[in-house]
Amino acid sequence: MKKTVFPAPLKFKHLGAPISMALEEIEKLFLEILREHALKLRNFNQMLSFEDLCDPSNLNRMELEKLRISLEMYRPIEMKMMDSSTKSVFYEAIGTFWVYEKTFHVYNDCFRLGFKRLLDRAEEYRQQEISGKDSAKRLLRMEKFKEILSIAEKNVDEYPKLLQLKEVVSDYHYGFINKVIFASNATAPYIKDVLNKWGLKAEVVKNGKGIKNLEKLKSGDLNCLVYPSVPKIKLEIDRLMIIHYLLPKNREDMNQKNECNGSIAPELVYYIYLKHFLDVRFKKITENWPKSPRRKKGQGILDFTYD
Repeated sequence: MKKTVFPAPLKFKHLGAPISMALEEIEKLFLEILREHALKLRNFNQMLSFEDLCDPSNLNRMELEKLRISLEMYRPIEMKMMDSSTKSVFYEAIGTFWVYEKTFHVYNDCFRLGFKRLLDRAEEYRQQEISGKDSAKRLLRMEKFKEILSIAEKNVDEYPKLLQLKEVVSDYHYGFINKVIFASNATAPYIKDVLNKWGLKAEVVKNGKGIKNLEKLKSGDLNCLVYPSVPKIKLEIDRLMIIHYLLPKNREDMNQKNECNGSIAPELVYYIYLKHFLDVRFKKITENWPKSPRRKKGQGILDFTYD
């Protein structure tokens, strides 16, 4: 049994961002790309389930690795001794898998991290295309994927979680309250730029330290700090609002972020999530946090005991 003690927030809330029309259009196009490649993979290996391949909720990095291994099993033992048509079928199947995998990753990025991350991932693929990676070239040249990128570019600042974040920080913009946002390495710089655009003085804290930035937050020179990783120093800030733009991926991640508050309880804690299965599945990790603890008398501290 492990015991963790950390301050209880005065207010704790989950904020679900609805799926926008742009996201619905993008998801439809992504699913069509996945189905096309799922059919090709199914034709190569009849043991694969077409329904599972078409359903993103069944996919994760582990399942993709299992799929790759199942295809590799069909690799001819002696490639040099096989005829060109046999080699062609095998290489086409492997090429299809790499496009399928890339599609899944960019789909996951779009629905968890936003349109900006989708566009950044596409730029990474363009660099791969220049270096001669065939799977990147095949995906980027698909008309459906081009349409996805076009929709994302037009709505880059209208991502639902971003709009929810704007609503939260706007409500407390004029109040004397310090803001800390937990994001990811991929999204932190963009979120900082957006916050600045909204009139907030924000900085990204790299490597989880940022003692000088923390002092600026306390003094009022900054309104907001964006952490792409768990802070390595105790925040110890009065009137603190914590916003989780990216939900913790597991209980350990959640507790590490909660413990960084130090001995001073945050006034507000918000968890922003997209009402889509890719984000909702992580919401369950945080749901029991305010309900299960036992409060110690006179201390305002929550004592957690868990397996």
